[in-house]
Amino acid sequence: MSDKPGYRRPQAGTQPDYLHPAYQSTNLRSPSQPLVFLPHSLSEITGPTIGAERINEKDNDLTAQHEGEPQGERIIIHGRVL
Repeated sequence: MSDKPGYRRPQAGTQPDYLHPAYQSTNLRSPSQPLVFLPHSLSEITGPTIGAERINEKDNDLTAQHEGEPQGERIIIHGRVL
């Protein structure tokens, strides 16, 4: 048995049905055959790790991470996060 975490499928009943007659576009888009579950590939098992341990003091300023001037147009942003 592998000790690597795998993809957690959504809990039953938390996702909408593939076919919902009141929503007519699902008539053509919903699967007509049973789903085929594939085993996880290497990219699903070893995908990027995102967490506090991978963040350093330069991650809050994307212009200071490399030498030289940043590319692109400078813009001024203001506002607040709610």
